[in-house]
Amino acid sequence: RLGADLSLDLDDLLPIVEAGEITGLLTVHEGDLTLTPLGHAYAEASILARKELVAARVLRVPLIGRIYETLQESEDRRLDRETFVDLFAPLFGDHTEEQLDIAINWGRFAELFAYDSDTEELYLES
Repeated sequence: RLGADLSLDLDDLLPIVEAGEITGLLTVHEGDLTLTPLGHAYAEASILARKELVAARVLRVPLIGRIYETLQESEDRRLDRETFVDLFAPLFGDHTEEQLDIAINWGRFAELFAYDSDTEELYLES
């Protein structure tokens, strides 16, 4: 019972649970969180192995996959944030910035792409 010992507000816990489900690291059944075999492997892995595992999983998330593909297709593998805001606004409307922030955080953690907050650009590192 993973959630039994956590002292998080529900608003903080729900996005974590959702991310765990999306990546296949945990399941939820009748309010109980259970690590999947992949979740156990993640828990026991090194930081580098965790990043690789997450990278493989989050590339399947359409928003993150589209960001990654768009950066690969760009001439210098670098695009400004506004390009992605414009690209995703028809899908997410008023929630575009929030969704993009989440995708950027996941992509950065998995080292799929980087974000320069000074220039507001996403880019692929060599």
